[in-house]
Amino acid sequence: MSRFTKLMLMLLLASVAAVGQDPMYARDYYAELVKTHSLSGFENEYSCFSDDSADGHFFIFTTSDTLRRVAQVEAASDPSNKKKTVAFKALADLKGDFIVRLDYFKGLSTPSLFMDKDKDSESYSAARGRGKITLSVNLKTGRYRDELHSTTTSMDGLWQL
Repeated sequence: MSRFTKLMLMLLLASVAAVGQDPMYARDYYAELVKTHSLSGFENEYSCFSDDSADGHFFIFTTSDTLRRVAQVEAASDPSNKKKTVAFKALADLKGDFIVRLDYFKGLSTPSLFMDKDKDSESYSAARGRGKITLSVNLKTGRYRDELHSTTTSMDGLWQL
């Protein structure tokens, strides 16, 4: 049997085996990441999932109040580690109301997003590229609305992101 035939046979067997597996959803990926302690300590704060169970996207976030509290404890826990102490003290001294959001798609993370609280609302927003992401969230009920807005137009008036 030629190498090509063997390779094709192996690919065929692998694809048949993959068809029989149950698909993984966002909650499955989340559970796996929690089990392996891979969520940067955020998993106990807020975790948000789409109403569509087949969606592979979820995000987690923590509030500035929680980050400051943790930073104060961490800064005091190991005073001999100067770099760690300085970093946590700087974090504890951050002002304002914000959240740190981590998005995941099929278990893979995207860069962290710092979102500032909008005045007179329960929304947080951040600029990213030519767009603005707004997260409106009720921290008591866990309901949220995630929106992406374009902030620029091109010369011919077409919206760009």
